[in-house]
Amino acid sequence: MAEKNTSAKKDTRSKRKKQLDFISRLSEYVSVSRACRMAKIPRATIYRWLNNDVGFKGQYAEACEEALQRLEDEAVRRGFEGLAKPVYYQGKKIGTVKEFSDTLLMALLKAKAPAKYRDRSKAIDVVVDAGEAGATKNTVIKWGDKEISI
Repeated sequence: MAEKNTSAKKDTRSKRKKQLDFISRLSEYVSVSRACRMAKIPRATIYRWLNNDVGFKGQYAEACEEALQRLEDEAVRRGFEGLAKPVYYQGKKIGTVKEFSDTLLMALLKAKAPAKYRDRSKAIDVVVDAGEAGATKNTVIKWGDKEISI
């Protein structure tokens, strides 16, 4: 009987070690697929643990938050500090140029201050009123809350 109990403890320790390895790799590599490959754990196992282990689910959520923060930090770095790109001339590297990412900065602005930086596309309604016979046509354009006659 003691042999069976020892085996169960060993399996639990092994599972716990695998979970911690996966969590560590997830927060480092940001990708579930890559973390699974690196930890040598099938994705199906991760989802089974998420469904059946509340403690693992909490650690998974924390690792996802850390991974998201790493992505955001990298986006800020590339937007502000830039990324050194090699410059070649006639097949030889002659230097580097720093490239910045306006796209990453805009995405960060939209995420951090959506009310100010979100895309604002409003529907335009055009109403044409022929009026009385012989009268000129009146076109009304509705732009959001405003009406403009032309």
